[in-house]
Amino acid sequence: MNKGFVNIGISKDTSEFACDSIKAWWKNIGKKTYPNADSILILADGGGSNSSRHYIFKEDLQKLVDEIADNWKNSSITEVQTAMCLFAEKLTLQPSTITQLDIDTLSDFDLSDKEISEIVQIVSYFNYINRVADGLGLEPEDFIDEKGYKIN
Repeated sequence: MNKGFVNIGISKDTSEFACDSIKAWWKNIGKKTYPNADSILILADGGGSNSSRHYIFKEDLQKLVDEIADNWKNSSITEVQTAMCLFAEKLTLQPSTITQLDIDTLSDFDLSDKEISEIVQIVSYFNYINRVADGLGLEPEDFIDEKGYKIN
């Protein structure tokens, strides 16, 4: 497939423009072309503000990740990722209401039994660990920010 994508922006900052371009590509091309993608590999040159010596590109990429984390229902994730998140939300907030229909919905996105099992196990373990920490009144370490990220 030899196709290209051109994004024209108004930012004078390389990293801001790059992140805006990645977001625009994903919304307009990527999620239609790769509907089952569960990750994206970004290779970037090392010039301008996205130099390995500067953190601005990493910070702008983190803002993009935060957008998805803050409001995944309105972010640019794929349909299968949305289905997975809806399932994870239900498993977290209303676990006793999970039915075969919820499993079938994931299967309809061509997720295998193994992948569905992994989703259940990861979400359940995450919930378990958080409940243990909450039950013991534990607070995050000083090097963890309010979103759960490690502060460098």
